[in-house]
Amino acid sequence: MQLFFRRFDKNSDSKLNFDEFAAAFLPADNYMAQMLSLRPSNHRKAISRLDDCFHPETQLQYRHMWITQFKTETRSAETLRNLCKDCFSLVAAFKDLDTLHRCALSAQNIAAAF
Repeated sequence: MQLFFRRFDKNSDSKLNFDEFAAAFLPADNYMAQMLSLRPSNHRKAISRLDDCFHPETQLQYRHMWITQFKTETRSAETLRNLCKDCFSLVAAFKDLDTLHRCALSAQNIAAAF
């Protein structure tokens, strides 16, 4: 949970506002993100339990989404720790990926390497 908040809590107040929460779960594709953002609410009053808000299948998918987020953050942190142990050089890695020597990486540079 700490890794998740460190990544998405942009103002470091230990709380997620709507924009920070949305950044964690909206698709990267702008069109899809806009379509999801424009969906109307279900116009319910204050919800006291998750069961009152989500259809059981949706609730299960939502739970899996959170678990996936947490696993991704944990694996990312583990990978970074392992890189630090293995004498990883950030400068060398950048230079290796910057095959066109532009001092900038494109998605294509990174994709071609992997």
